[in-house]
Amino acid sequence: PIALRFYSHSEYEKFKDMRMFSYGACLGFILALIAYNFMLYVGLREKSHLSYSVFLAAFVLMATAYTGYGMHYFYPSATQWAQWSQPIHIILYGSCGLIFASSFLSLRKNAYRIYAGIVTVISLMVIVTAITYWLDARALMMKLTFIFAVSYSVAMISLGCFAVLTRGKGAYYFLVAVIVGAVGAASTTLACLGVIPFNDWTFRGAEIGLLVEATLLALALAARFVEVESQSAKMR
Repeated sequence: PIALRFYSHSEYEKFKDMRMFSYGACLGFILALIAYNFMLYVGLREKSHLSYSVFLAAFVLMATAYTGYGMHYFYPSATQWAQWSQPIHIILYGSCGLIFASSFLSLRKNAYRIYAGIVTVISLMVIVTAITYWLDARALMMKLTFIFAVSYSVAMISLGCFAVLTRGKGAYYFLVAVIVGAVGAASTTLACLGVIPFNDWTFRGAEIGLLVEATLLALALAARFVEVESQSAKMR
């Protein structure tokens, strides 16, 4: 069953204003983190900060697509792209998240097989996305995107556990962050599928989870930076 909600004109205007304000606050916070970490990358040349900025930027693009603001404000006449933007941006977001995790956990140096597996998965998803877009197989793409989104959450939590077990820098922050992000993403996905009640809290679970996740990952990056600087000072 589909639940309908009716608003008076004044109630709708209030609802719209509150939603725009909350989205604006969320976007402002994310953009501030993007700028901050990009400046850290420019100053320190630490790739984790750059990959984190790109990861957050990918979330902004994904949120713009699935909330409908992209269609409304940026490409109102591009109906085909509007239909494909959601799965493409979800895959882009997940791929950027895996790239950030690889950089933050130094997987290429410390666990090359895991790193190679991540690179292979991302490459395959890019190829599959290109083929399904060319064939206009959107229904198939949506199914593959759902599988990828679930697999991404499992992979990030697994990487967090790996970091804790290997005592990586900022590992606990990373693990808690990805668990919160996964719960938020699951909330939005299950609400859209009708598995759990659809309301503002469940639908926007991905955004709420991302805000907490982004804050914790920023703390993880800070903890890693402090530890690296401390070790460098001892070696001098």
